[in-house]
Amino acid sequence: MRPAPLQSQAERPYPDATIVPLIFFFSGTKFPRYGRDSLRIARRSWPGPVVLLTDTDLKRVPRGVTVERYESWFSSTGFDSFCEKSPLNGNFRGGFWHKTVLRFFVLEQFMERTGVSRFLHLELDVAPFDLSGVTGALDDWGSGFFVPWLTPEHGIASLAYCNSAKALKTVLNGFATHVHVGHEMAMLGRILKSSPREVFGLPCSGTLAKQLRGEALPSNQIPVSEELGIFDAAPFGHWLLGNDARNQRGSWVKNHFLYHYTPDSRTDLERLAPKFFVTQNKIWLESNGLRLRVRCLHIHSKAMYLVRSRLLLRIHVNIANKPKTSLVMVLPRLVLWGDSRQRELLSLLLVRAKRLVFLPRKVWNNLRS
Repeated sequence: MRPAPLQSQAERPYPDATIVPLIFFFSGTKFPRYGRDSLRIARRSWPGPVVLLTDTDLKRVPRGVTVERYESWFSSTGFDSFCEKSPLNGNFRGGFWHKTVLRFFVLEQFMERTGVSRFLHLELDVAPFDLSGVTGALDDWGSGFFVPWLTPEHGIASLAYCNSAKALKTVLNGFATHVHVGHEMAMLGRILKSSPREVFGLPCSGTLAKQLRGEALPSNQIPVSEELGIFDAAPFGHWLLGNDARNQRGSWVKNHFLYHYTPDSRTDLERLAPKFFVTQNKIWLESNGLRLRVRCLHIHSKAMYLVRSRLLLRIHVNIANKPKTSLVMVLPRLVLWGDSRQRELLSLLLVRAKRLVFLPRKVWNNLRS
C-alpha cells in the first residue's frame, strides 16, 4: 500500500517545484522542549518552508512552522520489515534506534505524496545557520542524497539534502541490505561506499582532517571549500556545548567533549585546533589558516536555548575557544514525587536556579581571563 497522492496541484502544500522545504521529524509521546527552540532557529535561518513531520500533538507551534501528522498517509510495510531484521533493541528510549531509520521511510513517502523534488532534513537537535547557496551548490555537484561522511564507517544524517527520489530509494534499499551492521550511522557509512553515484558525503570535520593530512578523498566525498563551507556531523557541537547528559554520569555538562567514533577521530579534532566566531546569523570556523562557514551545529547536549540566543551563543563560543574545559549547564536530578506536571515545573525551577548559581560565575570568569 502506497500513500495516496494529493489530487490536484492546488491541494499540494508546495505547488512550486523550486521550493525547498527544511524538514524536521519527531516520533514519540511528548514533543521535547528543546525542539521548539530548534524550530524557531530554523524559521529565523531558512527563507523557505519549515516543516515538522510528527505523530504527536503540539500544544504550541512556533509561528511560520507547518506541522503535518504523517500517520494518516504513511504505509509502514517497508519499515516493519526492516525492524523485524534489525539487531537493535527496539525498546531503547522508546524505539530511538528504529526511529532514526523510520524518518527516511517517512521522508520518501512525503516526497511521493507532495510532489516535492528536493528537501533539506535536519535532526531535531541540529541548528541551521547561514544555508544560502547550499542547495544550488549541491545541485551542481550531482543528483542524489547528501549527508556528512564523518569517518569511513560513519555517515551522520545531522543534516541531509535530497534532490533525487531515486537516490532516497537507494538509501532505503541500503538499509535493508546492511541492516545487520547495527545503527543507521554505520549503515549510512556502508551505503556511501556502495552507492558512490547516488549518495554523497557532505564536507565535515573528518573531511577537513583528511585534506590537511593530504589524503585522497573518495570520488563521492565533496571537499571542504570556502564556497560550500563545512557541516557539523557532531564533533563541533560536542566541542562547543557538550554531550547529551543521558549518555554520561552526573548532571554537569561541559564543553570540549570528544567522542571516539574511531581511534583517529579524537586526534583529528585536536589536530584541527578549532576556533569559532559568531557574526549575526553566521558561525565561522578558523583552523590551520582556513576560515569556513559552519552551515549547521549538532547540539547533542540539547542546549538549544543557548543557540537560539545570539548573545548566549557568542558567550559560550568565546568560552569554548579557551584551552580550559568549562561548564555549559547543570541539569536537575529526578524528582521522585508528585504528578508529571509538578515534576516538570520543579525541574524547570531547579534548572533556572542552578543556572543563576553556577553559570554567571563561570561565564564572567572566563570572559575576564
